[in-house]
Amino acid sequence: MRMDMDNMKKDIAILKNTSSIFKTMRANYISKFIPSQGPHAIVIKVTDNCNLACRYCYRENERKKSVIDPDTVLSLFDQLAESSNSEMECILHGGEPLAEMEVCREICDKINNRYYAPRIQFRIQTNGTIINGEVIDMIKKYNIGIGVSLDGVLDVHDKYRQDCNGRGTFDTVMQGINKLKAEDLLSVGVLCTVASHNSHRLVDFLELAKQLSLSGVALSPFSGSADSDMTPDNKIYAKGFREAVEWLEHHNLNAEPDKRMRLRELDSIIYSIIYPDTPNKISMCYGLPCGAGTKHISIECDGRIYACDCLCDIEEAFLGNINETALADILGSPKIKYFSEYTSNNLEECSECDIKGQCGGHCPSRKIAYYGENSDWRRKRSHQCNFYQEIIAYLRKRMKEPSFMQFAEELMKAKK
Repeated sequence: MRMDMDNMKKDIAILKNTSSIFKTMRANYISKFIPSQGPHAIVIKVTDNCNLACRYCYRENERKKSVIDPDTVLSLFDQLAESSNSEMECILHGGEPLAEMEVCREICDKINNRYYAPRIQFRIQTNGTIINGEVIDMIKKYNIGIGVSLDGVLDVHDKYRQDCNGRGTFDTVMQGINKLKAEDLLSVGVLCTVASHNSHRLVDFLELAKQLSLSGVALSPFSGSADSDMTPDNKIYAKGFREAVEWLEHHNLNAEPDKRMRLRELDSIIYSIIYPDTPNKISMCYGLPCGAGTKHISIECDGRIYACDCLCDIEEAFLGNINETALADILGSPKIKYFSEYTSNNLEECSECDIKGQCGGHCPSRKIAYYGENSDWRRKRSHQCNFYQEIIAYLRKRMKEPSFMQFAEELMKAKK
């Protein structure tokens, strides 16, 4: 077996940097002999720079204007591609990635010229304020899936999502979304950060999404400390979420199939209720374990790799620097084993809970943000526990109703 592996490595080395025909042979060889393993969702922190000054941004104090070297990204994907034959996502993130559009373009171009390019799906998460003709051309050329941050209607969005001069950005973001829609390019959807100012206005957000004819939206609860005035109250958020579920149920049951809408968090919770013991969930964050370090990694501008992009600058999640250490050694870090074993099933406070395995409440980054990095967060249950208990109890009850189950089943069918 050792000899076979040595021969395999020699064959791969021989096939490096060859003509297109040999690149195809190499890709086929890896597909046949190299297993599908390792991270497949790779977040690239293109830059720390951003043209906005959102109050709740977890990187609000990091305006260093650092920019990643595209060759660093290429090195990472070269090594990933040789250790796994799986499809991968290259997720351009920031800061605001489009603030460094030429870097984004160069990253896509370099990867697109590699033998493993057919296995790469490019995605970008943007604040939507820098959508122009050049950006649209780049999205089309590299078939980039795009997601835009939008927190709701004008007064809600503009409360926290402001530019560096304190001006709201709603109108500019809407212009960007409409430009993307005109080109049929909004293939990922819209992400709403849920904080104290909008947790009770989720139906307004869905109404806006309906007006924009969006097919997919997602909610991301603000990750703040216990004393932050922006952290959503569990009871208010649960009420807002229930209202959103009822709105979506009515909308989808009465809309034509191509006009129906998906809510990522609802999909994830319903799937977890139906399949509580399945390790892999619709959303990686709901998985058991969550996927930090095993399914997902993040790379910073200077080459530092973390188990999750939400755990940047957290020492326990720092795995190594791709500019200094081979990826195989980075992915062999014992820290990954820790995250791969960290689930609600292993928490004493959750041991008797009847929704463990369904809540996704074991997210380390949210616990660290809420309780503090130096606290005993590893042993604590999620601060969102009451929210999940109320919502899961509500959905379990609703899933006994035939009409709601029809709605839920349509969601599951569409996700397959």
